[in-house]
Amino acid sequence: MAPCAEQRCECGRFARLPGADRGRFEDLSTGEALSFTILGPWDVDPDRGILSYDSPLARQLLDRPVGSEFQVVLPQREMTLRLVALENAVTRVDSA
Repeated sequence: MAPCAEQRCECGRFARLPGADRGRFEDLSTGEALSFTILGPWDVDPDRGILSYDSPLARQLLDRPVGSEFQVVLPQREMTLRLVALENAVTRVDSA
């Protein structure tokens, strides 16, 4: 099994590299579904949920196991999130 700090591993954690993972989250206070993709700083697009791996929010999301609940502190607000699922952000699956 690969170490979580190096790549998405078999342990089901939102891992640091290669940075092509998308996490699906639930805001437990509002029920809102959120999706974040963590890539390099050159790919950032906050409006599309694409974060730099070195951003304050991304650092709080990394290395979380699926199903975990945790507090995220942002300048605008605090929220409690649950990591619902992980997806490969590179592979696109189109529905029929």
